Amino acid sequence: YQMGNNTCCANQLTPIQIGTDSDWKQVSACSTTSAVLALKNNGTLWGWGTNITGLIGPSNLTVRTVPTQLSNDTDWAFLDTGSSHALALKNNGTLWAWGAGDDGQTGDTLPEMFFRDTPVQIGTDTWLTVSAGFDSSYGIKSNGTLWAWGRNDKSQLGDGTTINRRQPIQIGTDTDW
Repeated sequence: YQMGNNTCCANQLTPIQIGTDSDWKQVSACSTTSAVLALKNNGTLWGWGTNITGLIGPSNLTVRTVPTQLSNDTDWAFLDTGSSHALALKNNGTLWAWGAGDDGQTGDTLPEMFFRDTPVQIGTDTWLTVSAGFDSSYGIKSNGTLWAWGRNDKSQLGDGTTINRRQPIQIGTDTDW
């Protein structure tokens, strides 16, 4: 159902419009969970596809076949999806995360083998941008510092270790990212 056109299990070989709305701002497809998240120009958050890690709503929901608004908030500014989690910024620069957090990629103290099915604010700092990777996450705060968290088995966080980080840690000391 990741196509969002109310069909399952068939390849779509040519581009098609999903629904009739024409006010989409951004879209991000999750690489391993067949879920899609999108923002509209009015700051609303939408999702569709499968719901393996809670990216598109309550954990008792298995699929959304068409784009469905996921929250009543109207101040979402940016989003990115990783393999099974999502990061989003609101207009005020606050960071929010949800989905799988088993390697710490959601940036909170979520226990392993759990996921969040609604966005949760991560800290109180303000952020310029974020990027969700394969079970890892990265961001630049408004003060120009670089941060990373999540899976680190190949030292992909850049902190010189192979220790998973469950909360954002600053990478280096530069303030001009």
